[in-house]
Amino acid sequence: MTASAIRLSALSLLIFIVLPAVGCDSAAPPEAGTFDARFTPKDPLKSDSVTRMRVERRGETKEALVLRAPSAVSASIGECREPCVFRASIAPVFNVGDGFEMNVWLSDGKGSQKIYSRCIDAGRRFEDRSWIPIRIPIEFRTGDARLEIQVTGGPLGDLTADWLALAEMRISSEAEAK
Repeated sequence: MTASAIRLSALSLLIFIVLPAVGCDSAAPPEAGTFDARFTPKDPLKSDSVTRMRVERRGETKEALVLRAPSAVSASIGECREPCVFRASIAPVFNVGDGFEMNVWLSDGKGSQKIYSRCIDAGRRFEDRSWIPIRIPIEFRTGDARLEIQVTGGPLGDLTADWLALAEMRISSEAEAK
């Protein structure tokens, strides 16, 4: 085992020991039939990079889907046949590292299109240390449309603590969202 692999294993062990102490622990699976329950890892070989846990940010605890960079999840939004809106609360799990980037893609029979991108750097920006509400308009698409959420490393390529928490995910028609 190389020195960097040993450091990575030690860091992973430390994170899993520290998580409960900072208000993060495992969460129950989402209710069947909810939009949150539809999200599955994009790459089954990286399913260990996606988990569900309770995450606390500045005193507010939420049950969340957590992605550890680099990873992605996707869900069908096939029933959305008119302009609709994806809403969620997002937060970093930790306040260290060089931050990370979250990208949201919309895919259908015509291809994929990036519809949202955000850099989150809780180590340097205080405003990124809370739950952040997002609202992403989704234009009408044909076929079985899918929403994909990706998390990648920060600008320096440092993957230390690049964990994105997604909570309260829902999709509704634009009329309902207003």
